[in-house]
Amino acid sequence: MPRKEFLLPACRLTTFAAQVHLGRAATRRDVLCVTNATYATRSAIAELDRGRFPVMAITLTGGADPTTKDTYIPGTYTITDTDGGVIHSGGIKLRGRGNSTWAAPKKPWRINFDASTAPLGMTVKQKNWGLLAEYYDALKISNVLTYEIGRRLSFEWTPQVRTVELVLNGTYRGLYDLADLVRLEAGRLTGDAPTEAGDGSDGVWLMEIANKEGPNGDRPLVPGVATPVYGNWAAYDTPEAPTAPQLAYITAAFRAFEQPLAEGRWAAWKGHADAMSFADWYLIYELFAPGTDSALGTSCKIWKAADAAGGKFSMGPLWDFDLGWGTGWNNSPPSYNVFATRVGNWWSRMWQDAAFRALLQQRWTVLMDAIDELGGVAELIDSAVDKRTRALRDDNTVWEQRVFTPFEADARKRYILARIEWLGSQINAPIDPVTASVESLV
Repeated sequence: MPRKEFLLPACRLTTFAAQVHLGRAATRRDVLCVTNATYATRSAIAELDRGRFPVMAITLTGGADPTTKDTYIPGTYTITDTDGGVIHSGGIKLRGRGNSTWAAPKKPWRINFDASTAPLGMTVKQKNWGLLAEYYDALKISNVLTYEIGRRLSFEWTPQVRTVELVLNGTYRGLYDLADLVRLEAGRLTGDAPTEAGDGSDGVWLMEIANKEGPNGDRPLVPGVATPVYGNWAAYDTPEAPTAPQLAYITAAFRAFEQPLAEGRWAAWKGHADAMSFADWYLIYELFAPGTDSALGTSCKIWKAADAAGGKFSMGPLWDFDLGWGTGWNNSPPSYNVFATRVGNWWSRMWQDAAFRALLQQRWTVLMDAIDELGGVAELIDSAVDKRTRALRDDNTVWEQRVFTPFEADARKRYILARIEWLGSQINAPIDPVTASVESLV
């Protein structure tokens, strides 16, 4: 919950509180009132966002926040624009979501609208959405910027996000990203799931490489299967519980991809995997979110086309960049001049494939062009931060995070620019001869 000092005593005009809460001078309309021991500015929902971000106000039955990731609590919601006009409203259900982020004070949420909705101009009209707290990202920009860049690459689909300011059960909760979820459904990753009666070859598979949630991981085990050659834990998404024939099929499909990769039959593995999506995925994560997660630790989405559509594995969709753009775990910035993603066993082996290395060089140029098309690193960060400055201040106040925004933004720019220079020199270096061992590469 937000700190109590931000929720001030009732029935008195508090100029400083209103200014913090509303980002402007207080007026007589900003009288604080008590409702079920939670204090909220009467005009907060309607006026919090003047010139900032849309306000999403959710009121749940019983007035308490969800405490689990399993059980939805019903309620109602409104989304108002920066002029206070209502854009969306209706019924909603809310529960928790996330892995490490669920342990943070500022909780991420899973939304289920009562009616399919395309919120705030997003192209997908669905019931299921995420509210990403971005607690570990001091500037709340990493997911937004990465997805914008990713849309210019080869991925079949990339999530959209819209930044909102959340008022939950009458209490201001700060900045959130209202985001697409990675799901196999219309408008997102499209296609039909394997039929229950089939062997798995007749539909699209959506999975996640998540070794941290596997038998040898440090998190609770999630249902999945170990890939037969490299032993990566492929967590199920769609289908959620494969039948025995389907399990045999997907295991054989992973073997058909991994076996030639392990044996150095470079052209053969590309017959079972879309090399361009693997290259783009690797470059995005190695540049913007290097770490144990992208080294096939968790949140590494992968999907497989139906056999009738070629049957190849593709990396993506992109997901989970709150520890990105120079943000490290426990506020410890990652090193700009080390490989992190490449430690993953698929990536370290692919680095020995001269043709794949050449593809990385080509796709690096495309990635740099995409960044330039958006104005360059400094402009991307400065523009995103400028839009968030006042709301960031309020978010930091609520969650007791001490962030000097100009310093943080400058540090992010310096990190990404340094990493581009270093990583670009590694990607574009003369391609080394293929060797039998990858030990020197990791």
